[in-house]
Amino acid sequence: MNKIQPKDYYPTDTISLFQVYREVILTGIEDPMLASRLISMGILPGMMLKMVRGTLQGHTYIILAGKHYFAMRKNEVNALRVQPVSEA
Repeated sequence: MNKIQPKDYYPTDTISLFQVYREVILTGIEDPMLASRLISMGILPGMMLKMVRGTLQGHTYIILAGKHYFAMRKNEVNALRVQPVSEA
């Protein structure tokens, strides 16, 4: 049985992309309110994001953007549009 490699598996939701690739590039934000908040904190499209860890329940994720760490809820992470660094 062949093992699925990350390059063969392209998940569609943001959290799965983070779990497979760990480092992604932000290409957009679907929620306008969230976009406004993130842009005011300096998280802009084109920025590299890295998932540092998630909680055991899977409701909160720690994201590294630049030199700053952000705690984000699951629905906020899923509102991010990202693509793997290797494909950027």
